[in-house]
Amino acid sequence: MAPAESVWVDSAGTHGYHVGSPPDPRSIDVARAHVFDIGDLRARRLTPADGDAFDHIVVMDERNHTDALAILPAASHCKVSLLMAYAPDLGQREVPDPYYGSTRDFERMIQLIEPAVKGLLAQLNRG
Repeated sequence: MAPAESVWVDSAGTHGYHVGSPPDPRSIDVARAHVFDIGDLRARRLTPADGDAFDHIVVMDERNHTDALAILPAASHCKVSLLMAYAPDLGQREVPDPYYGSTRDFERMIQLIEPAVKGLLAQLNRG
């Protein structure tokens, strides 16, 4: 299989707490410091239709994994996995939720996410 030429990425939560809201300002600031612009994102909730719209749904923690599986139809073709499974050398199973922490916690989050996403892309390229 040829390497992935493009990947369509979306973001959704398993609960509707912040639907329509932008990311946390600390997330925006830390992402910007790492050359990612997420300021235009708006929260949405994962839907059953996402199970057919996406090949992979990647979640941050076990709770999101359980919740995603409960939302998606059993017949969905997508694979649901933990992001940190793509960075096993980091010894971290989940990405901790930084919401109640400081900017430092958001920085730690992106330090986990970046290598895990690189691992995910390498896995996708391997087919």
